[in-house]
Amino acid sequence: MIPTTSMTYLNTRHQLPQIGMNNQLGRFSKTAVNQPEMHGNGHQQAQSHMGITQSQLEIVDYPSRKAYGARNMTDFTAERGQQGLADVQQATSRHAQDTWDVIERGPRKGNYQIQKFHQQIYADKVVRPRFSIGRVPDPEIHGQQAQVVGDIDVGDVTEYPEPAREPDIQFDRGNLQTYLDNQGFINHWISQGQYDIQA
Repeated sequence: MIPTTSMTYLNTRHQLPQIGMNNQLGRFSKTAVNQPEMHGNGHQQAQSHMGITQSQLEIVDYPSRKAYGARNMTDFTAERGQQGLADVQQATSRHAQDTWDVIERGPRKGNYQIQKFHQQIYADKVVRPRFSIGRVPDPEIHGQQAQVVGDIDVGDVTEYPEPAREPDIQFDRGNLQTYLDNQGFINHWISQGQYDIQA
């Protein structure tokens, strides 16, 4: 009879590692479109800055009044000054002539000076008034009609939109967390005669 020998068996038991995961998806928490901004000068109303000037009438009648002798002080003093200079020149000339007459005719017979004075008195008595007839100028009439002056302000209601360059979006990023839920194991042991299926 052949003796029976027990065989040695290598038993193995193992468990794979387990990984746990926490997953949070990304999402949009805010999505909005920015409204365009309006720019401009506002509502500037139209305005009228116009008016009417008064009509004017100017009558220059001084030349007519001057022809009748109604002179102003400027013209009167100018005429009197010229007349005074003329009288002085005339008197100077007359006195010089009288002096030469006395020098030349004084020594002669007869009373020359008395005769001359008589002639002068007679000439003054027979002086006739002199009148000058001239055209009386018409008055000058200048008129200016009323005028519409000023400008019109047409106002300004110009506006232009400025769109936003970027939308108003807020995105919450998701995340993924991993962790080791079970480390796992490998166990080995030896049994005799058969596998240790109970291990």
